[in-house]
Amino acid sequence: MKIQKMITMLLIPFAIMLSCKKDGGILPAKLSATIDGAKFESFAPAATVSEGLITITATSLSGKVLIITINANSPGTYKVSDVKCAGSYKNAANVSLTDTYISTSGTVILTQISPTLVGEFNFSMVKGIITAPIKIENGVINEIKPLIN
Repeated sequence: MKIQKMITMLLIPFAIMLSCKKDGGILPAKLSATIDGAKFESFAPAATVSEGLITITATSLSGKVLIITINANSPGTYKVSDVKCAGSYKNAANVSLTDTYISTSGTVILTQISPTLVGEFNFSMVKGIITAPIKIENGVINEIKPLIN
């Protein structure tokens, strides 16, 4: 009986997620990109908006983490060179700061920030000063509902 109850409790949230409408549910939130030639798909990306700073954190099922920070409070085009946005990428959630790739150039284009974040992005990133840069291309931000602080 306990096992049946536990299975039911695990299936209820899954059934709720599947029943959500596309225009207001959980499922459409997405962040994807091509990172150094490989496809990156996030699982449940999260975003916060606080005092004009938007932070998006996306983790893949394999544990890779992409973080995008934008100094913005309205739709627009934001460039790393103007110190208006930044990106970082880790091959795993538990890697050290020295194993983190940091953006050296790139752009984030936000077409919508309310009620959800929508836009696109691309970055060139390096890890330390002697590594070859990696490219993050074809980045898509799709209907991520931010937590407003």
